[in-house]
Amino acid sequence: MLFRNLEWIIGLRRVRRFELAKILQISEPAFSSRLAGQRPFTPYEKQRIAEFLGYQADFLFAVVAPPREMRLPQPTRPADPVRILSADRAGGIRA
Repeated sequence: MLFRNLEWIIGLRRVRRFELAKILQISEPAFSSRLAGQRPFTPYEKQRIAEFLGYQADFLFAVVAPPREMRLPQPTRPADPVRILSADRAGGIRA
């Protein structure tokens, strides 16, 4: 998924891909290949999609990539299954 913003707005607006293909006067497979980044959208196609969806083309066609390195916080201590089961039997913690 190359154009995450475009995919998001298509879903938000509940627009079907065949509708966008029809607006661009291209086939559905041709639209899908553009959306997947296999073929580029022309400037005209980008503008038509932006006008139809009501968003700026720069936003819709921004290539959003995850950070190069993502660090997740480490837990302070590992979960103790014996403690969780003991508390559950005592009526303390419910899953």
